[in-house]
Amino acid sequence: MNTVTVIIPAHNEGNRIANLLRSIASQTISAERIQTIVVSNCSTDNTVSVAKQFAVEVLEVNNTKNPYIARNTALQRASGDIIVFTDGDCIASPEWLEEGVKTLHEQGVDLVGGRITYPIHSKSSLQEICYAINDVNHENAIRHSKVAFMGNLFVKKEVFDTVQIPEMNVSGGDTYFTFMATSAGFKIAYSHKASVEHPAHNLKILCKKAFRIGKGKGAARNNNAAAIQNQNKDSILNFFKRPQFQHLLPWKVHQTLLRDFGFRKSMPYLIMLSLLSFLVVLSGGFGFLYGITKIQNS
Repeated sequence: MNTVTVIIPAHNEGNRIANLLRSIASQTISAERIQTIVVSNCSTDNTVSVAKQFAVEVLEVNNTKNPYIARNTALQRASGDIIVFTDGDCIASPEWLEEGVKTLHEQGVDLVGGRITYPIHSKSSLQEICYAINDVNHENAIRHSKVAFMGNLFVKKEVFDTVQIPEMNVSGGDTYFTFMATSAGFKIAYSHKASVEHPAHNLKILCKKAFRIGKGKGAARNNNAAAIQNQNKDSILNFFKRPQFQHLLPWKVHQTLLRDFGFRKSMPYLIMLSLLSFLVVLSGGFGFLYGITKIQNS
């Protein structure tokens, strides 16, 4: 019976990490099979003291905020057969670990990316809705680009004998890691039932995130240009064509608004969502260009 190690990098997550750790303690698999490691990377709040209230291992990395270094630090202490990554501000569904491990076995794959949901409700702002529909589209990224994100990722431990997490100083290391893993012949699948909930933030945070990820993609493209070009002939145009950026106006959102509110009431919201979403795409594109330029000039 497989054991799992859950690795959680946490920078100033004192207000949220207790919810995640409670959700891990409530999993449908037995606690004896779960090792949880929280890595506080340069936290200045009460992240460490909150985490120590739970039956988890708490590590501190005080010289960098880099989440990839935090994850690699935890990997050195990991004892599980399967390594599971999530973020300190997420909340796991009760069957999260059980379903992720089940997908690994039933589909005969080496990596599994789970569903990432966002708590959208009647009081959600337009910016929060924009965040929810423009952030991670994990299923599309996995099915079409064979990459995944460490907000919800299961990896067989032996994968790390071949592929390591890059300690990049820019975002995008998780997609770079999973791209290199699938390029090395490891198989990846998506699990709808292995889900975590991620908070929806405002547009400023989303644009900053899109810029960081775009910068990471640009840097990774230059660092491993030949391999990436062999996969999908990467270019500026192809960057915008990738599935995770092809939902400026998701049809389900469009359809639901029209159905519930009618054409006249829906159009202002649809137009605003389109404009806000376009800003996110532009942020990612500028980040990509910056990542390429910075590496080439360094």
